[in-house]
Amino acid sequence: MTQTTILAAADTAADSSSITVSSGASVTVSLFCASALPISTSMAIFLNTPSSSVVQVGSLSHSNPTVSLYSPGVYFVRRTATSNPGVNVGVSLDA
Repeated sequence: MTQTTILAAADTAADSSSITVSSGASVTVSLFCASALPISTSMAIFLNTPSSSVVQVGSLSHSNPTVSLYSPGVYFVRRTATSNPGVNVGVSLDA
């Protein structure tokens, strides 16, 4: 598996790059931070649907910093503006 950054560490609102999961494959998305991950950290994981809408299918958080995706589809992670200014949190992908 190769690890890449799909959302650079920051404390501002942003969406990650697209995460494509092919049939029969899996990927792992994880939070990363240069310092201790704040307890209030939470980022939603969304699935793009054929109708161009999005559906929240999970989340990453302090207590759940890693999630594996097994279902085929195109996903992304959304970071909202953090309640901890100056604490930069990003998302990596292992595929």
